[in-house]
Amino acid sequence: MFTTRIDKHLLKSLKLLSVIEDKPINSLLEEAIQSLLSEYDKKRPRTFYQLVSAEEQSPYEADKTKKKRSDK
Repeated sequence: MFTTRIDKHLLKSLKLLSVIEDKPINSLLEEAIQSLLSEYDKKRPRTFYQLVSAEEQSPYEADKTKKKRSDK
């Protein structure tokens, strides 16, 4: 479990996006975090979050990894 405070305007926009995309807020947050980590990865390769094994990755990231491998 993880809790945090979010700016009310950001939360309102996130809730709206959740309805528009028909996705749970949690999924959108995970997608946003993954995107942020990827951005930092471009700046700092081989950081701690890349060392997480495939079993510990979220289902979203595990699927993304499988797709990259099959594209080769």
